[in-house]
Amino acid sequence: MVTAGSLPKRAPVLSRLPLSLFVNGKVSVPLNQVYAVTCIDFETKVGEFEVRFWIYQKPDGKIATLFDACEICGPVGFYKVRTGLFAKNCAAPINPQSVGMPAGVIPSR
Repeated sequence: MVTAGSLPKRAPVLSRLPLSLFVNGKVSVPLNQVYAVTCIDFETKVGEFEVRFWIYQKPDGKIATLFDACEICGPVGFYKVRTGLFAKNCAAPINPQSVGMPAGVIPSR
């Protein structure tokens, strides 16, 4: 069973792509790299702020881009494990097909 105390507030890096993929404030990632790992997380600085976001392949194969932040819990973010996605703050399981959609405890888009 997953509980809020059993998930770290700061999860280990899932995977990283070179910052050279950031061009003029945009990220360009070949889809085959996303399909190979199902989830890629990024962390970068925008001015004085740290920004974390994901590119995630949903179970139906569609790609979602999202901030690593929750509309309810805020910037604590999410954690991906073999059994699924969870909110780091409250340990709520995330329906993987709902990633990137507004409402409830789901990633912000």
